[in-house]
Amino acid sequence: DLVALITAQLQKPLQSIRAFLDDLNQDKYGLQSDKGKSLVNLALRSSGRMANLVNDLLDSEKIESGEIELNMTEVSISEVLETSVATLQ
Repeated sequence: DLVALITAQLQKPLQSIRAFLDDLNQDKYGLQSDKGKSLVNLALRSSGRMANLVNDLLDSEKIESGEIELNMTEVSISEVLETSVATLQ
């Protein structure tokens, strides 16, 4: 399937980028100013969101193919929204 192929092709380079950003975030190379740390942290969060989107695409394909079943439960929409807003900040 095309979506599975594309997402698989996105995962490997994204993992490499995240690993490098994590090394930078831990200042393993000793190259960062305060502004640099802030920018690396922002890039790390953004790449995390991108990884989540790729995983969500894979999951949606699995759901459509019947590979995964959904277990529906009630949730608090205010808690979901608060978590989502906190993640984006």
